[in-house]
Amino acid sequence: MQEFFESLLKLFTKENITFVFAIIGAIGTFINLIASRRVLELSLHYFGFNQSSRIAMACISFENASRLPISINDVALVVNGVPCPCRKLPTIAESTRHEWGGVSVQDFYTIQTPINLSALGGTSGYFVFDVPKGIDVSLATPQTFLISPNRGLSLKKKLSPAQEYSGK
Repeated sequence: MQEFFESLLKLFTKENITFVFAIIGAIGTFINLIASRRVLELSLHYFGFNQSSRIAMACISFENASRLPISINDVALVVNGVPCPCRKLPTIAESTRHEWGGVSVQDFYTIQTPINLSALGGTSGYFVFDVPKGIDVSLATPQTFLISPNRGLSLKKKLSPAQEYSGK
């Protein structure tokens, strides 16, 4: 019996203990990598295009379904393979005017990029895209958006109004 304990004590060397801790650390890193994958859900609530001013407008919702924050650095509308980036600074996307006991005007501004989404959080906002001349936007087909987050590669998604995309 004493020989068994002596052989067992020989296994508890500095190198073997370091090896076991390295294996435990690698397993923990792998689990954290799997748990922190990017899951971004998108939905397009509105899309419109003004032919005379060459401006496209979209209302998009973003939902971060992962446990780490995500920052969306850029949103672009892709028309015939040409990316049209959104305006970075807030501009008036829509104005409403009410006349009931006085005049009330309410302006809706575009969302400013970058968009910071907390873990399991979300936001929505208007985006305005300047479309170059010679490129026609069809409202009958799904629109393609290029989303550039800070984690992972850019997402290229086709969305129709009131159609949701859920994915990684």
